[in-house]
Amino acid sequence: MTNILRKGIFGSLVVCVSLLIGGCVSDPVLLTESLQKMSNFSQKTPPGVERLEPDKRVDLLAAATAQSQNNVTQTGSIDSAWTASVTVKNSQVNIRSGPGLEHQPITTATSGTVFKTYGKSSGGWWRICCFQGVNDEPDRPTQPAWVSGQVVEANADAQALSVLASLFPENLTATWDVNYKCASDRCVKRACTAAVVAKERNDLDKFWLVIDREVKWVDGCGQDSILRHQLDRFDGRDLYAGQAEVFLTDYWHGANPGPVNSVFTYSDGRNVMAWCDDQLTGEAQEDDAWLNTYGGVACYDLRTGTLLSMSYIKRWLFSGEHASEQYNRAYFGDFEIYEVTLKNTNAELSFQTPLP
Repeated sequence: MTNILRKGIFGSLVVCVSLLIGGCVSDPVLLTESLQKMSNFSQKTPPGVERLEPDKRVDLLAAATAQSQNNVTQTGSIDSAWTASVTVKNSQVNIRSGPGLEHQPITTATSGTVFKTYGKSSGGWWRICCFQGVNDEPDRPTQPAWVSGQVVEANADAQALSVLASLFPENLTATWDVNYKCASDRCVKRACTAAVVAKERNDLDKFWLVIDREVKWVDGCGQDSILRHQLDRFDGRDLYAGQAEVFLTDYWHGANPGPVNSVFTYSDGRNVMAWCDDQLTGEAQEDDAWLNTYGGVACYDLRTGTLLSMSYIKRWLFSGEHASEQYNRAYFGDFEIYEVTLKNTNAELSFQTPLP
């Protein structure tokens, strides 16, 4: 039976790593030495991705900028020069989490308050910027919200904006392939594969895009699981992003996640403009003695922020006593490697060129 999980992703396919009886733990290895032996795997380019040298990014950057401007009302990023705005005309109005009275108020605003805006929904609600989000830095709010068009007055620049449209199609689907490798004699299997399948739960919410993402391992070599995502239809950000202990569950990063620095070869041969984050690290406590550490690279589609490819390495560090020796974050040489690659999706990605 699978469970709905918010933390973790694949679990461990290594046995005996946390057992200290019967010689299951070998002598520790200096962590710096182990990193050198693994040739800086955390910087490895994920499958299907070509990292671009700066001089090769010019044309792609121009194309990505043009695409961004075409979808600017959906991106969730408004700079200081943005001039489209709405002004509150009623004495006090509710600012809501979604475009409609059924959505929860998050704050109020009084007459004369001015908000920058991305555009208006088909139902007449303005998407405004910005409020303090869960993961925002102090004094740097990025969270959009909504206000009814009946209680504000829009300036000319706002009235010129396009009607907002969802970044995603109805009944969004996506699948990824997972390749697992283990460099330890304690592994149940040295290699294994899994399929990750994401499907929209359109019976749960009409504004948020609620996704169940199921991980299924081949031949039962791992623990199957289902994880819940809740996406903003208009900017692609996951409401749950950043709530897990590590980056492993970040399958949607939001539209325009970063400047184009790579291309990803999609399953039909087309290139997708991508931004890759190669500074991903994290830690998660497994039990009192063992700490899981992670490092890797993840690449995302520019238009939707959908994960295109990810590779990371998981290691275990031991703190405690073993064989009359005391250890602090000691590394014994066991590690696992995971590679996650987008196989297909019905979402419109930022393709570099159309099919011939």
